[in-house]
Amino acid sequence: MAALNAPKRTATVLSGCSFGTKCTACGDHLSYDIGCRLSDARARLSTIFGVVALGWLVKNEGESPLNKEQDYFEAVPPHNTDHYIMKRTASAVWQGDLKKGQGTLSTQSGVLNKTQYSFATRFENGIGTNPEELIAAAHAGCFTMALSAFLGNAGFTPEELLTRATLTLEQVEGNWTITAIHLDLSGRVPGIDAAKFDEIADQAKAGCPVSRVLKADITLTKKLET
Repeated sequence: MAALNAPKRTATVLSGCSFGTKCTACGDHLSYDIGCRLSDARARLSTIFGVVALGWLVKNEGESPLNKEQDYFEAVPPHNTDHYIMKRTASAVWQGDLKKGQGTLSTQSGVLNKTQYSFATRFENGIGTNPEELIAAAHAGCFTMALSAFLGNAGFTPEELLTRATLTLEQVEGNWTITAIHLDLSGRVPGIDAAKFDEIADQAKAGCPVSRVLKADITLTKKLET
């Protein structure tokens, strides 16, 4: 494997306004869709709390009473306070040796259901997915959602945010290592100037949970479209 030159992996996320999303379980309009499983009464209470907090932000010209550098999941009142601790699951099955064998990946949501991956899809250009591509997608998605939240806290509603994540996998001291992820962002956000957009994007990059779990060098370029 030392002679291999692993390709870079990319993923792109396109996002609109985060507000007005419906919970997949209860149907309420939420800031984040995290799958409410409360009784109707408790779900209504947390939704009302979120609406009141959003009204406070509008009344105070978007200035949040919360610390701007805190985790973005804390920046908007959660739909279900029992869900502060969330666990997500995924599974992999592999059959055969490294180069000729094949595997499948499945996720709790069912979006990936026995999706094929193999040596060829990871280190060459075979048909299927690979772990690095999925990490790039997770980072692009997490960062874009975080940016929407931080913009909302500052009083701005994005029309569209587009993030492309490029992950670099290379050998370091004989071990395959994810050394870098570059986020390439473009966005349309009415009423914001380029300096403020850049400032908030940097905050989102630092506060995104996926950024915080990765040890790779994370870089960001930003483009505010008009």
